[in-house]
Amino acid sequence: ASLFASFDQVIVSGAKSRGFVKVSGYSGCGKSALVDQIRPMLQKRRAMLINCKFDVRGRHAARSPLIFKAFDEYCKDLLTGDPMLLAEVQAAVRLALGPSAAVLKDLIPNLSGIMGDIAIASDDADEEAREIHRIVYHVRDFVRAIASPAHPIVMAFDDLQWANEQCLDVVSKLITDVSSRSVLFIGTYRDNELETADHPLEETLGEIATTNVPMSTIHLGNLDPLTVNDLVSDVLHLSPRLTRPLADVLHTKTRGNPLFVKQMIKVLHEDKLLYYSASRRRWEWDLEAIQEQLIADSAVELLVDMMKHYEADGQRMLQIASCFGSSFDAATVQLVYDSKDESAVFRHLDAAIKDGLIIQTGSKYSFSHDQIWQAAYSLTLPTEREEMHLRIGRQLLQGISPTEIDSVVFTIVDQLNRGSALITD
Repeated sequence: ASLFASFDQVIVSGAKSRGFVKVSGYSGCGKSALVDQIRPMLQKRRAMLINCKFDVRGRHAARSPLIFKAFDEYCKDLLTGDPMLLAEVQAAVRLALGPSAAVLKDLIPNLSGIMGDIAIASDDADEEAREIHRIVYHVRDFVRAIASPAHPIVMAFDDLQWANEQCLDVVSKLITDVSSRSVLFIGTYRDNELETADHPLEETLGEIATTNVPMSTIHLGNLDPLTVNDLVSDVLHLSPRLTRPLADVLHTKTRGNPLFVKQMIKVLHEDKLLYYSASRRRWEWDLEAIQEQLIADSAVELLVDMMKHYEADGQRMLQIASCFGSSFDAATVQLVYDSKDESAVFRHLDAAIKDGLIIQTGSKYSFSHDQIWQAAYSLTLPTEREEMHLRIGRQLLQGISPTEIDSVVFTIVDQLNRGSALITD
């Protein structure tokens, strides 16, 4: 409720100029799904969502481009969206940044489309201007310019427990900027994965709490037995009275984790322990066999087992896609997949979509949950990942045309960086 209350106060009524909602809970408990619930409300308010999703791969990196990639996606959506909104934002951004956009243009390539004819300094701009504190200064100017009561911004930072200290510094300075307006910041994180009391995120959240930014907290826990039963009842279209024995077993085995429950139901169906009886026209199950079945200790292990049932080429597609993070472009995966059968990638994607592993939104694809991405990424042995990233980066660099390079520059640099330890030439 507090998420929607904050949305109303900042985006709808404007009673507050800005706000920060932190959403914590175990992986798979529905944090990202909760944030997704505000998406349908954005268009009515001419609001836009900037979604920055961190992942474990960038945790120890010296610098992560993920925040700037999120801003670049925003610029791309703006350039292809409502012309009137584009004109309004262009005017504000040009006034706010002017030639100083040079500091950001390499980090946010699509910013050049927003700036238009205004001259942007060349690549030999003063090195000192590229220092992180100067970058943050101009990023704050950019956010102030793109957000207004006429076109508010919701900026979501997902999986903050994986953000490195440099990224957390940027996040903190954006959230605590007293000059920002019409911006609702949302931060999701797994509180059980903050290994120690001095975890950098704990320190960052503590610093934000000492400022005057309006802040609210949401904690999502696992499902209780009755709620699991309601879920199972809805999925199987049976009364809760009939599904209670099955739901109790599922709750015991999954500890009520929503993602784990859903994946467990799929596995039981695949193993024919949960099946549809045509003669009785209802779902039935072998409760004793389910109780005795040994299952993985986590949803990730369960998902890995499921993915290993895919044919080898299907697994390879998932491995390649996971190297790009939680979301990816099918054409880019196809370029790396390198098959004479041009339909192969899309055939494997369709199978993964059918199994609920991947979601398609227009031309964009994403793993339906970060644990699903994590499972796909774990199909590649840790000792082989650097080589995989380096190979992907080189293939993209060789295969992409000069006219398309700007659209994948973040991706190429990211892949080469992740395999940089193996570069000898």
